[in-house]
Amino acid sequence: MNATSPTLQADPGKVHEFLVGQLAERKKELVEAGFKHGAVICLVLGWIVSSQQAQRFFATSWWVQFLATAGLVTYLVVYTCWVAAHYRHSRDIFKNLEALDFMDSRLFAFLVIHRGFALLFILLHETVCLVMIAFIWMIPHFRDHLFLSMP
Repeated sequence: MNATSPTLQADPGKVHEFLVGQLAERKKELVEAGFKHGAVICLVLGWIVSSQQAQRFFATSWWVQFLATAGLVTYLVVYTCWVAAHYRHSRDIFKNLEALDFMDSRLFAFLVIHRGFALLFILLHETVCLVMIAFIWMIPHFRDHLFLSMP
């Protein structure tokens, strides 16, 4: 830029409105995607627990179990990073809103993704995935008690 360029200033009200919208969008995305991912994980867990075909598939060999475990662990790492990114982005937006000092921050603080909220989503997904991993590895050991013993 040269020295004669005018400085661009945005209307604080419009900046505030934009940032609050971004803050709300981050939280909405986290909740919606969290429930969608959770529903898919629960469907897969239900399929593994209730399907004779699924249990036979996972009982075939250790490498099938290993691949399923690796896939679930990879999913958990990616999901955790995604939630952490939303958490950090939400905090950054909130800091920008506080620096703008257009309104009292208590009026929009409920839109911030707090650490406990982010951890709750991560822990819920991790719990279901760990149950799934445990069940996948227990299938060969409990053949007589699962669908595998049926004709």
